[in-house]
Amino acid sequence: MRSTTRPSLSSKESAQALTTAGVTARRRGDYADAERLLRAAIARAEGEPVRDPLALVRALNGLAVVFKYTGRFDDADALYRRALAILERSGGAESSDAASIHHNLGGLAHARGDYAAAEDPARRSVAIRERAVGPGHVDTAADRAALAAILDGLGRVREAERLLREALATFERALGPGDYEVAVTLGNLGPILQRRGDLHEAEAIHRRGLAIREHLQGAQHPELAVPVSNLATTLLAAGRPSEAEPLARRALALAEAALEPDHPNLETLRTNLTAAETAARAQAASEEMPTDLAWSGPGWRRAHPPPRCCRPCVPCANRSRSGFPGRRLRGAGSRRLERRLGLPVR
Repeated sequence: MRSTTRPSLSSKESAQALTTAGVTARRRGDYADAERLLRAAIARAEGEPVRDPLALVRALNGLAVVFKYTGRFDDADALYRRALAILERSGGAESSDAASIHHNLGGLAHARGDYAAAEDPARRSVAIRERAVGPGHVDTAADRAALAAILDGLGRVREAERLLREALATFERALGPGDYEVAVTLGNLGPILQRRGDLHEAEAIHRRGLAIREHLQGAQHPELAVPVSNLATTLLAAGRPSEAEPLARRALALAEAALEPDHPNLETLRTNLTAAETAARAQAASEEMPTDLAWSGPGWRRAHPPPRCCRPCVPCANRSRSGFPGRRLRGAGSRRLERRLGLPVR
């Protein structure tokens, strides 16, 4: 989603106003306009006669978030660390702004797949935020939810699920069931339930989170790529590839429209789409197969081993000779079909 008109920047606009406009552009998915506005905010904050360190920190943080979303991870890391250094020099190391920077550093390492490196800044964000605003604050819940996603990546699933459910309860109570933070938390909880084998609840969780985000952000927002792909993955795990394939295709299209070509999410989304397409083709082929052959072959034999009979019955005897029960098809066309199905041809 990109804006078609971009108004010129007024020389009277403050760095804070430009940062707010840049964050708004990023939230609506216009990353190019967000970058333009946030760069202007940084320049304005640096050029003020009396420099406001918080104005500069928030502009740097805002631009770093844009870089993280678009896959410019090294640039994002440099901006986060510059912002954190400014806070530490100005006595703000224990502020909510510092907690936000640590939160985002953990999220950046998570996006890179370095979960071990992500845990420490994520835990620091929780600790600082609890001291700054209290353990029951929604910002503290957001920090815990981000930590949970990292713990999930580290395989500490029980702790991750507990933190997510606690955060979800806080968001629903304080912000309402249709809030953005509720949707994000649901999106992180769904994959945990899927891996545990609770596909029905995982699907319900994913659908609820996606519906909230579509309502708030619109159906074409690039941030929907991940929740749409997660729903597709759950449906594929449930044996419903024909439903998963169009969702996987939609997820990739949303991401390709907004992300840098080398963003790691694109490779993951393409892999997911390939898996869904392959499974959908296999399912379609099995549905078109003659009924007397669809239940035969190696898979059928593994599921139906020869019974321990006192004497061979007709199906057992046929299977022992030919590899599948019943009479074999005859003729050259039948032999070709048997080869395609992987059956032994005599």
